[in-house]
Amino acid sequence: MPTLSPKPYTVTKDQFYKGETIISIDASQFAGTAKKEGQLEISFQHCHFDKVKVICPDNIDFGEIGMHFYGCTVKAFEIGELASRDISINFGSCLLSARLESSELQSVSLNNCIADSVYLLKIPRVNISYSEENIFPHEWHKLLGIAGIDCKAAIAFSQRYHIEGVEKIYFEKRESEEKDKGLFVVPYRSIDHPNRMGYRLSDAEKLTLDISLYIKIANDNPTGEVKITNVRLSALTLTGEGDGKIRIENARIDNIYLYDFSPTKEAGFFNIRPASEGNDRRIGIHKCNLDNVWFDNFDFIRYNHLSFYKSKFAKTTYTSCSFPDSYKAFGKFQGIENVHYPDRKEENSDKDLYELLLQLKKALEGTGNYYEAQKIHSISHEALKRVKQLPRQERIILGINNLSNTHGLSIGRPFLGLIFFSVFFYALYLLSLGRIFNATAVDWKLFGYYFSFLDLTHRTDFLVDKDEFTGASLAIDYVAKIFTGFFIYQFIASFRKYGKK
Repeated sequence: MPTLSPKPYTVTKDQFYKGETIISIDASQFAGTAKKEGQLEISFQHCHFDKVKVICPDNIDFGEIGMHFYGCTVKAFEIGELASRDISINFGSCLLSARLESSELQSVSLNNCIADSVYLLKIPRVNISYSEENIFPHEWHKLLGIAGIDCKAAIAFSQRYHIEGVEKIYFEKRESEEKDKGLFVVPYRSIDHPNRMGYRLSDAEKLTLDISLYIKIANDNPTGEVKITNVRLSALTLTGEGDGKIRIENARIDNIYLYDFSPTKEAGFFNIRPASEGNDRRIGIHKCNLDNVWFDNFDFIRYNHLSFYKSKFAKTTYTSCSFPDSYKAFGKFQGIENVHYPDRKEENSDKDLYELLLQLKKALEGTGNYYEAQKIHSISHEALKRVKQLPRQERIILGINNLSNTHGLSIGRPFLGLIFFSVFFYALYLLSLGRIFNATAVDWKLFGYYFSFLDLTHRTDFLVDKDEFTGASLAIDYVAKIFTGFFIYQFIASFRKYGKK
């Protein structure tokens, strides 16, 4: 088992280490060494490790000690005993599998790494970034070639980050403004400048990225912070009851899972939508309290399955969010225990959906978003209509309300209903009196009397004397008033939908 004691400010290059390698950082290495600001104390470049274990048996009085691994392949990386709290580890453009667990580490940073499986546990600070301005195709061709990995396939590797008990977490992606596209498709142009910058992933290559991020929030840490910006993720999982700030913004995430997630401070999801097109994009919210969560410009409608299982979100803030506008489309919102099995519905799934929609409606009304709240109000009544325990007469009422004005949303339906039924009954009324289809000349006055017929308070003899009435004409006039009154009321109710509280 080789033990390395690298000399400070000396770069170790192009080495292959078989089996387990221990990197020991001790006080004797730094004795008599002056601090050089802006330089990393320990560096490995283009090295290949089967397994690395970092130890520090001494409490070194030197200040921060930075370890840097660039262009390296590491099949396994772990932290041993650390007596010093001033050590930070940085990985740049590495192929990496690691389990780093230590509250003694100062920080861990990863930039442009292909992380097969990385566990980051109980570390004070973690920075993960993907930045196109420092992608060097020559370096990646060299690294992947030595590792025996196809360059194009490397982008599509399943990358998994598991972060737990970390105080400050930063995950970001920075895109280059250069026009050259295609990391492994476009060759670098000059052999004199093999590290020429300006390459970035093509749109097709970005779609193949498969990065999953699991975060368990550190509890009892009011100064903690989680910030995820401009990333493209296959899956994001958040769990825990953290006291710190949480902010996820400008992200493209295919699958979002919130499990036992109850932030005590504001957690914000801003400008979120799926990363790709397809039928397997999910949001699973399981036993969460989202009272302190803010969803802004969140495109819910583009996700295929959404589960809100035994969660509180009546006080959640929603602004500029996109929701379905029909019950059929809202069928993707379900109260199922496992969003991966949408067909496994509980017996009272329709009632659960109804109560879920009521919470959502209340939350939208709380922010003054009556437009979306009215849509949810309409859809919740459609869910209520499908509850098996609901009496039949109540279902009939809900069905009629849906047909007449879509539970208060549609102005056009009651208006058209009013015109259709009033014209129909007026024609029957005239037919019963013998005032229609019995002469060659058209009586244009009958068109004017139609508006009197629309008046619910019109006299029965507004058109003819009482001695000309028949039983049929009186019955038709009475029934017409019921239908006309109903559609006038439904029209007014729809027109006043934004005035309701």
